[in-house]
Amino acid sequence: MLPEGTLKGLIKDKKDIVGPWVDLVPPNGIPNCVTRIGNGFRRRKPYAQFYPQTGLYEVDTVFAVSLMAAPVFNTCTYKWHPGGEDYGFAEEVINAGFHSWMDANFIGTHLYKKDT
Repeated sequence: MLPEGTLKGLIKDKKDIVGPWVDLVPPNGIPNCVTRIGNGFRRRKPYAQFYPQTGLYEVDTVFAVSLMAAPVFNTCTYKWHPGGEDYGFAEEVINAGFHSWMDANFIGTHLYKKDT
């Protein structure tokens, strides 16, 4: 679930890909973005330092929910990756020269339930 005004705010950011900050496994503060390290993707710790819950900042990829510009949509596809299709898409985005951003001025709620 996203707060009112999120879509308009993300459109105003005018980025290749931008997404709101979402805790993927509440209440652990695991962000819906990762950093490319070597040939893989990982979340740097501490999360609050590298992926703060405020501001607009560049990340290597955004998961779960994002808004993408038409050139990204028309160029990049989801593809198989050992870590999941989100990682395959992230590689496509990076290799095509696009940039992903986290707009933590908008905090979404992930409707996660353990063991479901």
